[in-house]
Amino acid sequence: MQYCDPQPGIVFTSCDDTGTAWRALAGYQFSRYLGVEGGYLDLGEFSATFTKSGTPQSVSMQTRTGYLVGIATLPLGSTFGVFAEAGGLYWSLKGQAALGGAPPGNLTNNGFDFIGGGGVQAFLTRNLGLRALYEFIPNLGNGDSGTVNVQVITASVIWKF
Repeated sequence: MQYCDPQPGIVFTSCDDTGTAWRALAGYQFSRYLGVEGGYLDLGEFSATFTKSGTPQSVSMQTRTGYLVGIATLPLGSTFGVFAEAGGLYWSLKGQAALGGAPPGNLTNNGFDFIGGGGVQAFLTRNLGLRALYEFIPNLGNGDSGTVNVQVITASVIWKF
C-alpha cells in the first residue's frame, strides 16, 4: 500500500506520494560475491490533503535516511552481474501537518526500519560501471506519523578504486 492508496475512513482531496529520490553512498567489496554499502538516501517530499472522520487535514513531509546493507552478487561473466541487498536504515520525517482549520504545526519523527532490494550492474571498464536498483522499505514510519511502504528505483554510476 502506498500513502495515497484508498484507506478506510479517508477521502483524499489531493495526494502526491511520488517524488525524486537521490543518494550518496560508499562501499567495500570483500570478494567477487560479497560486499557492504552505506550511505544517505533522500526520499523526497510527499503531500496530501484529505478528510478523516469528517475533519479536513493536510500534511507535507520530507523523508531522509541513512542506511547500511550487505550485498550478495552473482557475476554473469566478467562485466555483468545481478545482486541482492538487505540491511537497516535510520529514517527521519520532517514536515508540517494541519488538523481542521488550525494553522500547520511542525511534525518530526524518526526510527529504524529494514531495507532490501535487488538489481543488475554492468562494468564498462575495470573501474566504471552502471547499476539499476529496485529497493523497498516496508512500513516506513510509526504510530505517530503513520506508515507507508516505500519503493525506490534508481540508476547509478559506480566508480571502483
